[in-house]
Amino acid sequence: MHAPPVEPSLSRPDSSSAAANRNSRGHWSLAVSIVPIAMRPNPQPDEPAVSLEHARLLSDVELPLTGGCNCGAVRYEVTEPLVRASYCHCKRCQRRTGAAASAQAHPVPGTFRIVAGQEKLRMWKPPEGGGEKWFCGDCGAAIFGANTGHPESIGIRMGTFDEDPGVRPTVRQFVAYAAAWEPLPDDALPRFPESRHAGGAHPL
Repeated sequence: MHAPPVEPSLSRPDSSSAAANRNSRGHWSLAVSIVPIAMRPNPQPDEPAVSLEHARLLSDVELPLTGGCNCGAVRYEVTEPLVRASYCHCKRCQRRTGAAASAQAHPVPGTFRIVAGQEKLRMWKPPEGGGEKWFCGDCGAAIFGANTGHPESIGIRMGTFDEDPGVRPTVRQFVAYAAAWEPLPDDALPRFPESRHAGGAHPL
């Protein structure tokens, strides 16, 4: 069993390597404070109650959830069920993934850990501001994003999980920048033209 996660720093010591704290078992921990939906005093309009389907998916999940990059150098685990998942259609996510949108899952605080390949992690942060984009320096696979300005500060790229993570995206954001070559699906998910975390944000 892993020791409790250590409160980390997400600032890099230099321009090429990631920063985090190591616990007593030698595993690295990256955790940023996020607030589960049920604990928020004022849920956002895009936060539906947990559905029976969601509950069923969670009941089938084996913990810890595991995942990693393409070459296998970077590995992570998530020790509790994920809070939720979302789609982002911003231009940065389109260019980062080469796809029309990025799907990310959001963990409970302190439950996401890098367990191998910490030294392989690299990070890019847009100079004009925004979240950190963490990826494997060997194969280039995008692994997670970190933005302490958001209630859900860690976004794990869903394609990096080894198995079904037990959560499905429930909202789309930055749809004002949606790719012209892939129309938004008629999936009834709430759509935000800009960031869903912005003050006064409301779905279309």
